[in-house]
Amino acid sequence: MYRVGIIDSDSEYIYAVQGYFSSNINSSIEVLGFSDISFLEEFIAKERLDMVLCGLEYYEKLKASRDILCQATALTLLCENTNQAEAGIYKYQTAEGLCQSINRRLFTDDKRETVTQRIAVFSPLGRCGKTTLARAVAFIDEVRGGLLISMENYAEHEVSCESLLMYQILNKAPDIEKLITRNIRTVRGVNVVEPVGIHFDAMGVNSDSLRYMMDQLLKSGRFSTICFDFGSCAVADFKLLCEFDYVLMPVLSDEVSERKLESFFNYIEKTGNGELIKRIRRLNVPIGEFDSPPVISVATRVIEEMNGRKFIREN
Repeated sequence: MYRVGIIDSDSEYIYAVQGYFSSNINSSIEVLGFSDISFLEEFIAKERLDMVLCGLEYYEKLKASRDILCQATALTLLCENTNQAEAGIYKYQTAEGLCQSINRRLFTDDKRETVTQRIAVFSPLGRCGKTTLARAVAFIDEVRGGLLISMENYAEHEVSCESLLMYQILNKAPDIEKLITRNIRTVRGVNVVEPVGIHFDAMGVNSDSLRYMMDQLLKSGRFSTICFDFGSCAVADFKLLCEFDYVLMPVLSDEVSERKLESFFNYIEKTGNGELIKRIRRLNVPIGEFDSPPVISVATRVIEEMNGRKFIREN
């Protein structure tokens, strides 16, 4: 679900726009109204907005103080006249036209998949900080924001296969992009999708289905980082990890863990997956929350190093 904020001196206009989008069950856009910049600033400090629509009096103030808005938020002018529409979105068009204009702005052509880094966090070791690192990687992206795909193979409650997002992806269901978008939720500042839920679906993921899912995620160009957390997920085919620009592998330094890692890399070599080894970056993840300074420091350093070594795939 995309979140669009609207701030304007005409409160009746805001209520009308909110009413249309809240009653349209097929819309993947949630509209939130604000009567003052201070309320908008307070909201953005805790939650995400993908776009802010604003009247001219607010637009100039927000444009002059971009620090109020996170970099992933598109600031868009509500134009009073049709001849100004190229500078923003015409305010007094039909509700359907407004919806189409917002969609066009959200999915601009200058957001190409070549500027989205695709990262996997995987390790044959347990309790080594995989999920902590993956959340940190998605959290630190300050360009257009990061998206965390959690591939954990358990569910918090009983669900049917047909209701799971991964089941729809494996079957290449129509409108899968909208389905993925509606499954995005924000947890402590991190955009998260949990498509799996059960052991069988995780084992059923192959390179083809992963590539299909990635293509759908890249269509909008909404995120500049897509990070897959393989966590406790059982990977049936290690070739699917080669679909990523690089693989971050949290490790432990005790003797038992080092033997496990040695066996894992020997297995990768013997099964003809040597290309994967070139993409792997091993690192120790500090103990702590994903947004703690030590973890953020490690995540930031490794991403900067990998980008500097030009590991981002050029399409």
